[in-house]
Amino acid sequence: MNIKYPILLMSLFGLFSCGGAKVANADDAFTTSSGKQVRLELYYHASLCVDYNGYRIQVDPVANGKYKYENVGKTAAILITHEHYDHFDKATVDKLKSPATEIVCNKNVRNMLGEGKAMEVGDTLTLSNGIKIEAVAAYNTTPGHLQFHPKHRDVGYILTIENLRIYMAGDTEVIPELSQIKDIDISDDSFKGIEAMINSMTPFERANPDEINQSRRKRIAKGAGKDISEVNAFMKQFEQMRDMMKNMNKMGMFGKMMPGMKR
Repeated sequence: MNIKYPILLMSLFGLFSCGGAKVANADDAFTTSSGKQVRLELYYHASLCVDYNGYRIQVDPVANGKYKYENVGKTAAILITHEHYDHFDKATVDKLKSPATEIVCNKNVRNMLGEGKAMEVGDTLTLSNGIKIEAVAAYNTTPGHLQFHPKHRDVGYILTIENLRIYMAGDTEVIPELSQIKDIDISDDSFKGIEAMINSMTPFERANPDEINQSRRKRIAKGAGKDISEVNAFMKQFEQMRDMMKNMNKMGMFGKMMPGMKR
């Protein structure tokens, strides 16, 4: 199996920020245990396609100036993590779906679409071609941002395709539930390294990342079997993404992007 940088990027930036741009039009391909091809087509932000031997799954499809979903045809399945404008667009869903398309989403999107299978954290289902989907937690923990991604509303997804498990984070921060996500297939073990660091944190540290000083970082590094520089880099990236979200909030960008959202 070979899941290189792009899928890791989707996981990392999904963890830290809903505002961070993703790789546009980047592809990643690998092979399952049966010899079938799985290809990931990354478009922009959270929008991507998982192609399993011709069975195409569109994740958080949103047509915009970066990617317009032209000439992609109808899709076998659509996965939507939550209802924010940069993850859900009804016009794009209508463009991609056929009567046979399987739509999987959270409850709010199900109500807005009037169709699809609504999933909550902990739910599992199997698509018609045998791909298993598990809904996992996705929410904000930063004070002042809890209303943007409240607990129990949004979901992330784990796709099990034969022997491969692919994690679609949705919009989430570092939350305790990440320690429960196991056996994600990333060949360079980067996600497993992050998992080890999170597992080495105490519940207090996961809930209060600002309290993770150098002494705590040294203990986390030792417990995770990592160098202190890796823990520092992990925390720096988290802090940068969080600061960016704070700046966007101060500038009123969240209100402009989502006019109906209460602050």
